[in-house]
Amino acid sequence: FDLAERFRCPVFLLTDKELVMSLTTVERDTYPSVAVRDREMATAGLPYSYKPPAAVHPLHEFGGEEAVRFTGSTHDERAIITKDRATIDALNQHLIAKIEDHRDEIELVDTDLESGATTLVIGYGIVGGAIRAATAAARAEGHTMSSMVIQSLWPVPESALANALDGIDRVVVAELNHGLYRREIERLAGGREVVGVNRIDGELISVAEILEKAL
Repeated sequence: FDLAERFRCPVFLLTDKELVMSLTTVERDTYPSVAVRDREMATAGLPYSYKPPAAVHPLHEFGGEEAVRFTGSTHDERAIITKDRATIDALNQHLIAKIEDHRDEIELVDTDLESGATTLVIGYGIVGGAIRAATAAARAEGHTMSSMVIQSLWPVPESALANALDGIDRVVVAELNHGLYRREIERLAGGREVVGVNRIDGELISVAEILEKAL
């Protein structure tokens, strides 16, 4: 909700059936609290200004002197629907920039990096549990291994991935499909070996399957 309000854009919450139908013990006090930012309200100016492109200008107050308009169509800086190509281009450049230029606020990952590790295991969703367990099991056996559970699929957390890939030779991507997210990792892996651990038979990926590819 905070990101949706901050950037005035839809946020899609994705989960998987296995996650919401499973029982997991967690330490509630370890969850970080999310600060509720004060809502800034505009008193003048254009409600949808595109300048600078990455800026997210505050909305006007409902019921105030300025009309507050919403539309799902391409619009100008007053939210009036338009077919003007220059205005449409400026709008779309703004929609892109306000996300791309604020990746540091949007990207969410849970990283467990180990010094000297040359293998990085990546996944998301319910597979994250198996990745965390596989990382612990590998280290218990004397192996070095790093892991990353991605929590924001888009935009792809490129900065966090670049940091995690430092010193890595081999990347293992575990996912419950035929390797869709692995394509994104291959694009960013800089020539490193990227292999997948995949299941599409209705069963979850096991710790043993991850270790088989990672070690």
